[in-house]
Amino acid sequence: MGTVSKLSRYWLEKEIESYAGKLPANSVVLDAGGGACVYKKIFAHCQYESADFAQMSGLQYGKLTYVCDLTKIPVEGERYDFILFTQVLEHVPGPELVLRELLRVLKPTGRIFCSAPVLYHEHGAPYDFYRYTQFGLRHLFAKSGFNIEKIDRMEGFFLTCAYLLEFINDGLPGHKIAKIIFSHYKKLFLKLEMKNKIADKGLPINYIVVATKPGN
Repeated sequence: MGTVSKLSRYWLEKEIESYAGKLPANSVVLDAGGGACVYKKIFAHCQYESADFAQMSGLQYGKLTYVCDLTKIPVEGERYDFILFTQVLEHVPGPELVLRELLRVLKPTGRIFCSAPVLYHEHGAPYDFYRYTQFGLRHLFAKSGFNIEKIDRMEGFFLTCAYLLEFINDGLPGHKIAKIIFSHYKKLFLKLEMKNKIADKGLPINYIVVATKPGN
């Protein structure tokens, strides 16, 4: 797969595809913090909408349905059957306010799919505020009113090892021999991740949360 980030995106897309495939045709979907709208094609059988504040420098935004703060999405309540909320929670200063707004626009028994980092370098400056443990995510979603279906590790143990080696290697000043060694083991861990993904223990790069809005 090449780099760590490509393989991480591969695992994320597989998860998203598994949920998108279960949605009936013409389901109304919100990509919250949709950015470049890269997942639009996965929801081609649905009514796809996107919302983002569109102020992060260096990011190429797609054709957004709503340019807005995610605490104030300009739609009626209970509009969406499914909400996609990937790699955004760390970038909002008030995560509980955002989750409560997403709960408002989600239909009863509708589902939200969220991914958020626990171990990742600073990015998207100056809009990079938090990292989340599985316990912090459980607390936030429950406090915001969601019923949690599952919280899983997105990546396996070997990919986390590869990420740490890549991160260290990129920051090393000089040290050519160390860089060669780290690069070799990073490639080894990437191969091991594809052969035997171990995602039931250890520290991932990201967690996945799947939750629903309580029914009437």
